[in-house]
Amino acid sequence: MKIIFKNDFSYESIFDSLVHLSSLINLEIYQTYPGISYPDGFILENLIRSSLPSLKTLRFYFQFISFIWFVPDEYKQMIDSFSSSFYLDERKWFICHDIPQKYSSHIILLNAFQYAFQNHVLWKNSFQESLTSVQENLDDKFYLNIYKRIQTVHMRNENVDFSRDFRHSPIVNFYLDINCKITARWLRALTKLRHLQLDSHAIISSKDFQNLLMNSPHLNSLFMSKTLLRELTKQWTNQQICEILSKQIQILDLLSNSYPWIPLSDNEVAQIVRIFQINCQHLSLPLKLNNDNQIDFILKNMTQLSSLHIKVIKLKHQTTNNNFHRFNAIVTKKHTDLFFWI
Repeated sequence: MKIIFKNDFSYESIFDSLVHLSSLINLEIYQTYPGISYPDGFILENLIRSSLPSLKTLRFYFQFISFIWFVPDEYKQMIDSFSSSFYLDERKWFICHDIPQKYSSHIILLNAFQYAFQNHVLWKNSFQESLTSVQENLDDKFYLNIYKRIQTVHMRNENVDFSRDFRHSPIVNFYLDINCKITARWLRALTKLRHLQLDSHAIISSKDFQNLLMNSPHLNSLFMSKTLLRELTKQWTNQQICEILSKQIQILDLLSNSYPWIPLSDNEVAQIVRIFQINCQHLSLPLKLNNDNQIDFILKNMTQLSSLHIKVIKLKHQTTNNNFHRFNAIVTKKHTDLFFWI
């Protein structure tokens, strides 16, 4: 069972709604906006003991705003309420308690131990303080099991320490927002990678990118800007990188992380088609308005395409030409986006 709520919903109301679910096995509670009150672990413990005897899995993510009058004792009280023998010894359910940088008011995060989630965001120096109820004397088997759930890693800060336990994670999605050195330890953890997304601010060397591709035989989805792709392929001339991309990539998106969108030139379109025409089935890219020749070129040379998504970039004084019937595809339009279904 999964409960998602906003900040205007009390924790007690949520807990009370679970009283009659005695056969519940899995429970996930997520708070999408910060509130002003904080949860009580003792109340949740009593609920589970009395009304949820079958519960095996508990995951939650609470967030609330701390004002200047929120005293340290209240932090300790909240942590202690989730640190009883029931949580730590009987169930081995742990929490993380993250306090961001000091402000007169700031958001505090309280969640089930972070590696219990499929998605994991890596930060560094983002919090003034991070506390956890995880015990240092736990055996390696515990850490091996909790890391096994992580499927998506989102790297948001530079030089985040790599934990050796990530090698047990079936990481299939990797998001990179910043300057990153892909170390040998990261390579060993990304052998099952299927989706790679590089933000417009991401900095990665062509060599690291090549090593990552060579080490990820299952990678088939790539999201990045056309500028970054051009740089990583050494202006489309790195033969090894281009060959790997040609063989593996089935989904290429040059829109998701590249705002403001810069339309592709004729030469860039030709290079994209040359590299990705063998296996790419879904293509998204920015093109100038009314450039039907580019669309024709793509559709005629990438015969394996199932869909083509074009972000139309309108230049000054251009008028729209909606003459799409000559393309051998079903064409739909939404705002400045064209979708060709082949």
